[in-house]
Amino acid sequence: MKEQFNPQSVGMLAQALQRQVVDFPVTDFTQSVFDSQWHERSLLQRVAHISEMMQRHLAMPYGDGLQQLKPVSQEFGGLFHLIFPDYVARYGLHDPARSFAALGFFTRGSTSEYAIRAFLQYYPQQTLEQMQRWALSDDEHQRRLASEGVRPRLPWAANLPWVEAQPKLVEPIIEHLKADSSGYVRKSVANLLNDFSKGQAEWVLDTLSRWLQTDERVPAATQWIAKHALRTLLKQGEPRALSLIGYPAVPFDWVHDWRCDSTVTPTGQLNFSFVLQSKDRPLGLLRLEYAIDFASSPASRPRSRRKVFKIAEGRYADTQKRFDCRHVFKNLITRRHYPGAHSIELIVNGKVLAAAEFELLADNSPPT
Repeated sequence: MKEQFNPQSVGMLAQALQRQVVDFPVTDFTQSVFDSQWHERSLLQRVAHISEMMQRHLAMPYGDGLQQLKPVSQEFGGLFHLIFPDYVARYGLHDPARSFAALGFFTRGSTSEYAIRAFLQYYPQQTLEQMQRWALSDDEHQRRLASEGVRPRLPWAANLPWVEAQPKLVEPIIEHLKADSSGYVRKSVANLLNDFSKGQAEWVLDTLSRWLQTDERVPAATQWIAKHALRTLLKQGEPRALSLIGYPAVPFDWVHDWRCDSTVTPTGQLNFSFVLQSKDRPLGLLRLEYAIDFASSPASRPRSRRKVFKIAEGRYADTQKRFDCRHVFKNLITRRHYPGAHSIELIVNGKVLAAAEFELLADNSPPT
């Protein structure tokens, strides 16, 4: 992703700034961007550095700078475009009204979800009121900003614990967006609720229960939001979450012919299979998952390394269905595998219906 911040992109920015500001110092600006620390900077640090250099070389008051940057910003998109809302967050905190208008404009080019958080910290009530207005906008990018910007656990951004502690603060925003016509917006609302489910699960369940249990037909858009908002709680087998999505309780005696490998070679795969069979009715709506308790590193103290994986999800009209599954043991950046005893559980509609133990063998091959 940092590749977008290359000499070509910065050169295009410098030329665009010169077209807007005739005496803009292109060479000085470009050299100041690619200073001796450039290669050590993270993506967001590069964003901040470029917006700082724009301010330095524009050499004009904030309001005047905004007027120059708005037409320039329309020539860019993607992650590189983040430099424009970042400029607002860095230099416009003293002027929230003008900055809100700028963030509403810039969010169409990429997103202002990171920049708006600075204003949430300095002007919480005023910013929340602005986000409520964006939630009513005809522009889907502004409606998404209303939701995404107030996520308590937004990736790449500092958490907002005061928002998570007071979920009712976001209710006026999401009530307007709970059946939004834009999938872009619906995904944001679902992500916001999923964030809250990690610390305010009861509020999320109560909110979605109210949305889904209405006298009128529930819009498909709201149903989609609910299912994706509950993904963490569904993985945890939370009974209310499963019930809200319509997953019925599954009897223990539905699992037949449960088989699982007893050993797995390093970087190999675990094979397991089973048959679901009901006695006298279709299997119906099922969510099938498996959980593996991975062995810990021998050098660290024992700790839980349980992770849940999805097998399948859907409505089954038959009374019997066979599933043949595998789990590949490949080391990832986020998960490393260690030899030793492991266990696996089969989970159907949140209930553990079968389990087994297996051993991941040590890698004794000579180094290459």
